Amino acid sequence: MVTTWRDGEIDHLQLPEADVEILPGVRWGKFDEFFTPAFWVSRSWIDGENSPHLDYSIGRSLREEIAACLLGGHGMPAEVGVAAFHRMRDRGLLNGTSPLNEIENALTEPMIIGKRQVRYRYPHTKSRFLAAAMQKLNAEPAPIHSPLELRSWLLTFSGIGPKTASWITRNTMHSDDVAILDIHIIRAGLLMGLFSPKHSIQRDYFDMETQLVAFARAAGVSLSRFDSIIWCYMRQMNQMVTNALATVA
Repeated sequence: MVTTWRDGEIDHLQLPEADVEILPGVRWGKFDEFFTPAFWVSRSWIDGENSPHLDYSIGRSLREEIAACLLGGHGMPAEVGVAAFHRMRDRGLLNGTSPLNEIENALTEPMIIGKRQVRYRYPHTKSRFLAAAMQKLNAEPAPIHSPLELRSWLLTFSGIGPKTASWITRNTMHSDDVAILDIHIIRAGLLMGLFSPKHSIQRDYFDMETQLVAFARAAGVSLSRFDSIIWCYMRQMNQMVTNALATVA
């Protein structure tokens, strides 16, 4: 039994016993042990509807979300990707008609994040991907009636793979049918026993996604929100995660 103080009174969440399997071979575990399924489900429940971790959209439209996600990911610190996106948007370079050299120059200029000056990685490659994506948006209607069709369409863009396509789809359609399998989510899956060290993100992305979607449904949580909460906490607990992963066979 998990308890928390909410809206002026005590609230309760009853979870299955630790040895009960949530999926074949995946046990709930104890809610007071880090990184178990029970820990994540209880953490999500305790945070509740007002959790700041649920505010995951970056842009205000599909066009902006594509730009933001294209400029992030691939080992890019989240803060750098977001800063690059804001620069592109603030300078009006997301209309699909901006010259490529203007986009590249904007990405090449140093950015100030906090008190640090940083440079964007791969400005030449990412500027080409961004320019092509914005042009494609001008030329083709997006299939926004279906999350899975939207993702399939996004996979036809240069520079967009399954993770980025899923990220855009989740952020714009709040879909529970796709999973954003970045390093933090993969590590969480390994620690829960949901993924195996033998899994390859390049080879097994959609099989791993199927497992995570099934997990969220079995746990009774919204995957789009659950994914965001896990991602935020895994980033904050980086050293603990590293230590825990050392014990995963």
